[in-house]
Amino acid sequence: MFPTTAAPPRAVTEGSALVTTRTNRVFTEAVTQVLRAIEAEPAYAAEPHRRRGAPLVVAVIPAWNEAACIADTIDGLRHQTRPPDLIVVCANNCTDDTAAVARAAGVDVIDMPRNPDRKAGALNYAMETILPSLADRDRIFVQDADTVCVPRWLELAGAAMDADPGAVISGRYASKDVRGLLGLYQRNEFARECRMIDRRGDRTHIIVGTSTLLPVAMLREVIEARRTGRLPAGYVYVPESLTEDFELTLAAKTIGWRTASPYGCDAVTDLMPTWKMLWRQRLRWMLGGVQDLRRYGWTPVTSPFHVRRAWILFGLACMLLFYATLAATWAITGTVAMSLPWVLLTGVFIIDRVAGVRSQGRAAMAFAALLVPEVLYNMFAQAVYATALCKAFRGASAAWHET
Repeated sequence: MFPTTAAPPRAVTEGSALVTTRTNRVFTEAVTQVLRAIEAEPAYAAEPHRRRGAPLVVAVIPAWNEAACIADTIDGLRHQTRPPDLIVVCANNCTDDTAAVARAAGVDVIDMPRNPDRKAGALNYAMETILPSLADRDRIFVQDADTVCVPRWLELAGAAMDADPGAVISGRYASKDVRGLLGLYQRNEFARECRMIDRRGDRTHIIVGTSTLLPVAMLREVIEARRTGRLPAGYVYVPESLTEDFELTLAAKTIGWRTASPYGCDAVTDLMPTWKMLWRQRLRWMLGGVQDLRRYGWTPVTSPFHVRRAWILFGLACMLLFYATLAATWAITGTVAMSLPWVLLTGVFIIDRVAGVRSQGRAAMAFAALLVPEVLYNMFAQAVYATALCKAFRGASAAWHET
């Protein structure tokens, strides 16, 4: 049962008028009635996912000024082969018609016109409202408002979670059809990441904000661990984190949960349309990741992430040394000699990069075969990482930009 009033969790804010008491009561009573009706359905109900004893799935969509796409996002959820039992949109600091469009689409809406804690605050508030009426076996599906999941997402994720009850299921990045050089760069990047997940047997290092299926039992463990000091302070999410999904990944792994990303759980999302927006997005990801790792220190969970980041630094140093050597050789001798072993090694490298983007079609493969353009993109990514490290070591304050 929900309480008759739903006070915002302290992780969101204390004393802010996020929603009125009357709105809270109407919303929580409506959600409770929906969940009761689902649980009361007979075993012979037409939808197999609503049979007695099956876990409920509640979809939570934090949305900030997403009036243009929120209807498509909701429609994508309704056309899942295993639709969610309840859809809740958190209209978070919206100044457009996101809430009105979502209500017109027939879903429940939480209005949060003044939420200083952004996405983490909206999700914390929604989960504190919803969790009391869910059983440990139930699941909460968190999805970005600018994302549309493939129709079998929830079916495949649910089956993977049934097979491994100790897993948190994360979606895979799939990009909308954005043309241009920058779009091609990002599509190839995400395709290679999916290929790496396949090679690891669907194991993923992190859970992503675009689409994640969270076991209610895990969420309750996280809340209790934060309350007792085993994890950094917060509720489910830590509002101070720039990368709240990565921080939740560390929290879940610290208390013994695993992360997986099954083949076919694709979430089609927006790409960054400009280099400036891409820089800001990746800088936030990198800086937020470094700050979150600092919160946890060196542990068996964080050590692989520290090693991977050290490897990135090593790669950056090698790249700078390589180009410095080329420049010095050219300056001294006026030419650069090519050796057969290095030519063959470069050929193997190109073949691997081409194979990694087969799913994107011939144009992407031809572009990858050119090598030099993607080397330049990698240099951009390494520059972002170096900038994030400098900001982190200088103690730069967290900055949030629209991405």
